[in-house]
Amino acid sequence: MRHIHLSAYVFFFTERKENTFFVIMNYVLLSSAFLAVSAVITSYIFFVMNHDFAPSSIFKIVFVGFAAGVSCTLGLVFLFISTQPVSRHFDAKRAFIHFLLEYGLRLYGKRHKARFDVSCERPRETQEILLQTFLKGARETTYVRENNISEVCDLADLKRKHKLTDYEHYKTYVDRTAKGERNVLVSGVPERLVLTSGTTGTGKLIPIKDLQTRSGEPFILMNAIVDECFPALRRMQPKLFLFCLPSLSKSEGGIDITSLSYLPKGAEFGFVGYVHHLYPTS
Repeated sequence: MRHIHLSAYVFFFTERKENTFFVIMNYVLLSSAFLAVSAVITSYIFFVMNHDFAPSSIFKIVFVGFAAGVSCTLGLVFLFISTQPVSRHFDAKRAFIHFLLEYGLRLYGKRHKARFDVSCERPRETQEILLQTFLKGARETTYVRENNISEVCDLADLKRKHKLTDYEHYKTYVDRTAKGERNVLVSGVPERLVLTSGTTGTGKLIPIKDLQTRSGEPFILMNAIVDECFPALRRMQPKLFLFCLPSLSKSEGGIDITSLSYLPKGAEFGFVGYVHHLYPTS
């Protein structure tokens, strides 16, 4: 059985009303306009090829052909959108961008979930790969050298060379890292120190860097799971993302101390700011 902890985001799907005739015709007319432009451009290409073709015209034909393809694609996209219940908050631009985000994320999420399913079916093989990945990136660290585990070849070898430990075993190394010392538990300086929730006691600091954190993957995986479990969801409806922004502090060495779900600097001007623009609340 797989247990997935994805508590940072909550989805609400709203606006169950069907499109009005006016909304449908708006997207149909927009689709017709793009398809008509594509047809005109295509006719022009055939005219040039049959009556005024020259080697110097190849670049022009390629460029105009690309424009025809883009116009045709936009026409088909808006034709598809006209068949879906679209949010009343969307104008044509927002509907198109939402379509790209929703279906692009859906396609990528399917591949991501397929890899996730394989890792769940082959847990030991996945652990072996992760072990080698982590060791490869930490061979020059103080911890790996002092514990003689740089040449560990598999999990069985790790069990022989490294005893079972608790957090107190690592606390001295974490403290040195927090003070700014390099190459202690991770190569260089960690991106941040993640503070655990303290379910079994006080919160504990964990250095995070590189492959140990992929901030977008939980969201992509969660979206793929929702897509699989609720296939009847209306794709062109807005989603409400509830996110609790944790506080930020600094260690003695100037390293950010955050929760694992903390958004990186600038995110308010990136994803969050963009979603706010795409899904207005007023």
